[in-house]
Amino acid sequence: MVKKPSQDPKIKFKFAILKIWWLFLPLIFIMDCSNNPYVCQDGDSKDGLKECAQRFIVYAREHQDIQNEAFFLRELASIDVQDKNFSQALQRLINAKKILAESHQTNLELYAEILQAIASSYEHLNNPPQAEKYYMQAIAQTEKRPRNPGSLSSVLQSTAEFYDDQQQYAKAEKLLNRAISLEKEPLIVALQYRTLCKIYEHQNKISQAEACFRNNVNRMESASNLPRMHQKVAEDLRDFLNRKNNRK
Repeated sequence: MVKKPSQDPKIKFKFAILKIWWLFLPLIFIMDCSNNPYVCQDGDSKDGLKECAQRFIVYAREHQDIQNEAFFLRELASIDVQDKNFSQALQRLINAKKILAESHQTNLELYAEILQAIASSYEHLNNPPQAEKYYMQAIAQTEKRPRNPGSLSSVLQSTAEFYDDQQQYAKAEKLLNRAISLEKEPLIVALQYRTLCKIYEHQNKISQAEACFRNNVNRMESASNLPRMHQKVAEDLRDFLNRKNNRK
């Protein structure tokens, strides 16, 4: 990927579930139900989680449990990503996509998340055409679930950040504005605006960028329960004004 100049650092905020859900793996695996075959007793370490996921995949395959086979393939892929083994993660995700696509009872939410994870893997492997292809598929799949606008906002944001990395700022701006219109969580909205403000600046839309930074500060001033974010967006504005003055 083409990197931006060091004097103009890019704000990156990845809130797509595929970027952070590995943190919650222990919660997923240690849920104990008396008749639940997917109970992991060794979920206190990454190796333990990996061993459990592999065992669960075998069990799911033997019992033709397509949804859980795909789910735990995705779990293993997330561990691969943490180990920076992106090629192996991609192969697991493609396998998960394949078995879900062949199922007549596809979990649309899981399928969309796997498409997004595939796109992210291609992005890590520096294959922008394939990343774009799967981001577009993830958006289309997520749009089939209109009752979950937060998920659509998330995949739109990740795709916008991908385009930002590719310096396709007009596409990034359009998608991010749409993501913001769907998002209801104030913290995530503030993070999305931080990225949007930078995209304006990347396009040399200085007046729009300044208005964006200032509006984000004002927005956080009314959110008294987010003092740390208020501090961050205030720093964004200050840094932007410094860069603006240096351009003169």
